[in-house]
Amino acid sequence: MTVPEGWRVNAEEGCEFCGRVPVVCRISPVGDEVTALYLCSAGADVPGWSMILPFDDGQSLAWLYLDDTYTPAIVNRVLTTVAVYYGQGFWGPEELAVALRMGGHCL
Repeated sequence: MTVPEGWRVNAEEGCEFCGRVPVVCRISPVGDEVTALYLCSAGADVPGWSMILPFDDGQSLAWLYLDDTYTPAIVNRVLTTVAVYYGQGFWGPEELAVALRMGGHCL
């Protein structure tokens, strides 16, 4: 995975984020702990790999990626797209989710 400049990855340790899947990476802009993407391996709730952007205080999810396997090229493309939108001023999870939906980049 290639993380865009100005973003960082924090891997889950000991069920830190949700504990429901084997792999969870929290990807967020440096200095912005509110806006975070979660890259998750298959688990009880979702049978494949996924990347989500929680918003509305976690009540809603923007689905950015869903695949049977981890595909680094697609994940990197998604991360780049999200970083571009964020860099254009769509800060905060709600604004970012709306902009990405309007651009056809998430469900």
